[in-house]
Amino acid sequence: MSFNGIGQRVFNVTINGSNVLSNFDIFATAGAMN
Repeated sequence: MSFNGIGQRVFNVTINGSNVLSNFDIFATAGAMN
């Protein structure tokens, strides 16, 4: 299994019970394969 495109791995990030990021896409944030 390979995840190497925008929108293929999206996360919700919760810290101490508070949602801090919704639908966070690290691939899109990092600028693709950079």
